[in-house]
Amino acid sequence: MAANSPSSAATDEHAAASAVDDWVERETVDGAFKDERLGRRFKTLLADIGGAIGASLPLACQDWANTKAAYRFLANERVDESDILSGHFAATTKRFAATDGMILVLQVSVSQRLQGFAVDERGLSWRRCASPVTANSRAAALRAG
Repeated sequence: MAANSPSSAATDEHAAASAVDDWVERETVDGAFKDERLGRRFKTLLADIGGAIGASLPLACQDWANTKAAYRFLANERVDESDILSGHFAATTKRFAATDGMILVLQVSVSQRLQGFAVDERGLSWRRCASPVTANSRAAALRAG
């Protein structure tokens, strides 16, 4: 069978979906949501996003019903950051405990230079301005405003 055959592509797609499902399970198994239904919704949302890395939420969710459910989940007052991150923190702790060697922890601190943008009370807009705006100065301006 040729490497580019339709059945080969379907097999690759199935393997990728299975890998995402395995990752979602490992990252959420010790998660702590106040409601079991919220935990199930989070797993579904995480699988959708994990299967479409870099895509917008509507594109990752693929239909209006799932997109609406995702936005409702994210807006739900009973869901907070600690609920969402609890499973990931537990999985990370297990990974650290299983490692005998050195662990390298990276921190990203990106400052993006935005030439030609200006910051005002509406946020960032395209305008000729005297000096370039960085992402950090934008955040400071928005906090000050």
